[in-house]
Amino acid sequence: MLEVRGLRKCYTTGRHPTAALDRVDLTVEKGSFATVLGPSGSGKTTLLRCIAGFERADAGTIRLAGRDLDSPSISSVRPYDRDIGVVPQEGALFPHLSVARNVAFGIADRPRARRRERVEQLLELVGLQGLGDRRPHQLSGGQQQRVALARALAPEPRLILLDEPFSALDAQLRVELREEVRGLLRSLGTTALLVTHDQAEAMTLADHLVVMRGGRVVAAGDPRQVYDEPVDAEMGRFLGEAVVVRGTLAGSGDTVTVDCVLGRLAVAAETGADRLPGRTDCDVLVRPEQLRVQRLDGPVEAPPWSPGRTGSASAPAATSTAGATASVVAQSFYGHDALVRVRLDDGTQLAVRVPGSVRFGVGDRVRVQVDTPVWTYAGSASTAT
Repeated sequence: MLEVRGLRKCYTTGRHPTAALDRVDLTVEKGSFATVLGPSGSGKTTLLRCIAGFERADAGTIRLAGRDLDSPSISSVRPYDRDIGVVPQEGALFPHLSVARNVAFGIADRPRARRRERVEQLLELVGLQGLGDRRPHQLSGGQQQRVALARALAPEPRLILLDEPFSALDAQLRVELREEVRGLLRSLGTTALLVTHDQAEAMTLADHLVVMRGGRVVAAGDPRQVYDEPVDAEMGRFLGEAVVVRGTLAGSGDTVTVDCVLGRLAVAAETGADRLPGRTDCDVLVRPEQLRVQRLDGPVEAPPWSPGRTGSASAPAATSTAGATASVVAQSFYGHDALVRVRLDDGTQLAVRVPGSVRFGVGDRVRVQVDTPVWTYAGSASTAT
C-alpha cells in the first residue's frame, strides 16, 4: 500500500513561493491501479516526482508497504532504494544500449544467467520476444514504451509510477497499449499509479481516481462515483463534456427541483454553499447523456438509451416541464454514437448524445429534455458556458 499524508511542496518564483502541493493525502491499495488526473499546473507531476524521490517534499510523509520513504523524522530514501519503478514520458530509453541491456539496467547486480532469464521473461511478457538485440531507434513508439515498462518491472518493484507514458502515441495505439499495460499489471498484481491529463485514460484505467487542482486533491474514489457526483461545477466540466446553466431552486428534502432554461428538473443533490432564505440561485450541471432530443414535427429521435446519472437511491424520478426548443447547429458522428449540438432559443448551446444511426440536419427545430436528476451547486458564482 502507498500512503501519502499532508504532502507539501513549494517553489520560489521571484519573491513569492508557489505551492505545487498543498497538504495532499493519497492512498493506493496494494495491487490496485490508481490514476491522478489534473490539468497542467495542478501538481500531479510534482506528486509523482516526490513519491519517486526525484524531489524532496517540504512537509508530509510518504510510506510504501509500511516503510517510511520520506518524513520529517528520517532522511529521505534515495530513489534507487525506494523499491519503485518509473515509466517516464516517451520511454526515455538509453539510445546506445540494446533493448535487452535497457531492460537489464536496473538488475545489473544479479548474476548474468539470472539477469538474462529475467530479461527474456519480461520481453516475452510485453510481446517483444526476439527483439532484445535491437536498439531503441529500430522500434516503434509503442514498442519503446513496452521496453520502458519491462525495464521498470525488471527489479520487481512494489510500486510502478507511470508519467503520461502514452501521450506521444497516436490515438488508436494509445488506446490499445494502455489496455495492454493495464491487463499486464493486473495479471502481475502490481500496484500502479498513473499520472495523466487525459480524462478518458484516467477513468477507463483506474480502480481509484484522484483529481487534483491547484496543488490539492479535490476528489478521490471510484471513477464512476467521481464522474457522477462532481464536487463542483468546474470539476464536472473538467471530467467530461457538460454545460452549466443558471437555475433557481425550489422545495426541500427529497423533493427539490430547479427551474432553468431546460424547464423544471429533479435534483439529484445540492452541493456548495448552504441555501439561505431568499437565496435560491444555483448552477445546474447537465451532461450530453442526460438529454434527449426530438424533432418538433416528428417522433422522439433519440430515446434515453445511454446510461445517465440517476443520483442517489432516494432521488425522485426525473421530472420535466415541456423542455426547451432549439435549433440544430452541428452533428459530430463517432460511429457507435454521435453528438448533436443545439442552440436553445435563449442562445445557450448544448450537446446531446444520440445513437450513431440518428441523423439531424443543421437548422432542424427540436425540443430538448432532461432524462435524469441533475446536480446543482447552490450559491455558485460561476458563469454558464
